[in-house]
Amino acid sequence: MSKKFWARLSAVLLIVAVGVGWAWLRANENEPGFSGISQGAEMTLDDVRVLSHKGDQLTFEDFKGFKGANVSSNLNYLIMVYALESKYRLIVSTDGKIIDGANLESIHAEGGSGIDIRYEDADEFLNTGTISG
Repeated sequence: MSKKFWARLSAVLLIVAVGVGWAWLRANENEPGFSGISQGAEMTLDDVRVLSHKGDQLTFEDFKGFKGANVSSNLNYLIMVYALESKYRLIVSTDGKIIDGANLESIHAEGGSGIDIRYEDADEFLNTGTISG
């Protein structure tokens, strides 16, 4: 089958997964221990640039002032998604102490295109939309 078919199928599955996730978030937002949507300011690309300069010193505390959604089904582990202007999102994976990933992704690129802002050049990625390598 063609790449277009798989890209469209992936997009449809992603939309369904996000819809189910948001419905689950809304249904469980008052459950004890459920973090759901964090309150704060909308994250901007400039915020991502500043955060990226922290490298290994980046902590989950650095994200406390930003609005994001916890899409993890594990109450002991967070996968926070921060919507950014334009065509990007930032996905932060953490146990609440140590960050396992801070992945900046283009929402229009095919799967797997993105960088970990702690180790790769966020400015270059945002300026070109590609990963050097």
